Amino acid sequence: MNAVFLILFSIRYPEEEYCKKYKIKVIRVDERELEDVRMQNIVVIANIDKNNLIPGVTTAHYQEAMGDLLEGSVLEKNVALFESERGAE
Repeated sequence: MNAVFLILFSIRYPEEEYCKKYKIKVIRVDERELEDVRMQNIVVIANIDKNNLIPGVTTAHYQEAMGDLLEGSVLEKNVALFESERGAE
């Protein structure tokens, strides 16, 4: 598996130069406008899923976990965000 550096927000990190030097893929996640900061976790797992960073863990696994942990409108909003982020390039 290739190495990946997942960055929250659009801050420049000194580690990015290291990543560039060693051809480590950098994934930048910046969704600060979310109504609930905890939804940033959904953005992160959507990017993990979209980039297949955990072998053997499928989209269905993430969706099932959200269904186990969330309910009602919170679940609906998080699933919509997950799907939206997975489709974003």
